[in-house]
Amino acid sequence: MESQKSKMSKLKFWIKLKWFKFKNSKFFLAILMLIIGISYTYCFLTIKYEYRESVIGRVVIFNNSSVALASTARENAGANQEVEKVASPEVRGEEQSSPTVRTIKKYFGDEWKTAYAVMMAESHGDPSRIGDTHLSKPSIGLFQINQIWHPYTVEQLQDPEFNIKTAKDIRDSGGWERWTTYRTGQYEKFLNQI
Repeated sequence: MESQKSKMSKLKFWIKLKWFKFKNSKFFLAILMLIIGISYTYCFLTIKYEYRESVIGRVVIFNNSSVALASTARENAGANQEVEKVASPEVRGEEQSSPTVRTIKKYFGDEWKTAYAVMMAESHGDPSRIGDTHLSKPSIGLFQINQIWHPYTVEQLQDPEFNIKTAKDIRDSGGWERWTTYRTGQYEKFLNQI
């Protein structure tokens, strides 16, 4: 009769063998990838929306494309939140009255449409956008102002008014050619959407 110790070692070996086969199977890999994907998506969306609500403090509705969304956003907007209504990129010819557009008009004057188009081409109107991460320092904010040439903090560059004012200073000192989207003509598709 086998000893208790021998039975335990055989059992441990059998468990290790089954675990090794399972963890090297395609099924295990698929389950692991699914769990990682769901976790990443949940974390990304949670962080993104918590950040937007706490830092920006506003809800954005695109052209009342969904009446339920609009009414829900209005109901959920607290005392420190304003419901901002901006035109979606698909809609053309509507006057936009968002705080960002008003600020662009304030700083750029007659060139506001070009400024708006460059901003949309650079960041799609996202003040928290961080781009050019392949460089030693990234480009940040609405106009994607690069920290290599403009040593401001991330918080400063993610502030829409500060970013727009800095973009105006850059435009005055070096022209629109400082933005790649202007040089390549990518901004032009947004000119027709104003």
